[in-house]
Amino acid sequence: MENKTCAKCGSNHLMPGLEIISHLYKPTVMTGSNWIGMATASSELTATVCGECGYTEIYATEPQTLYKEWRRENA
Repeated sequence: MENKTCAKCGSNHLMPGLEIISHLYKPTVMTGSNWIGMATASSELTATVCGECGYTEIYATEPQTLYKEWRRENA
């Protein structure tokens, strides 16, 4: 989803299409404060950042894949 103006400040100085990779992890072991696990589903995330106020919107390109795995793990 791309907006023409920032949802927070109304600026048109947007930087769309910045890519981030996301993984949904199944935690298996905890060492200290770190989870050691295996990625069970992943989706590319795209972000649109406002060049004026920094407000950022992030969208998963494959939300159904993440949701399906999340539901399986949390049933």
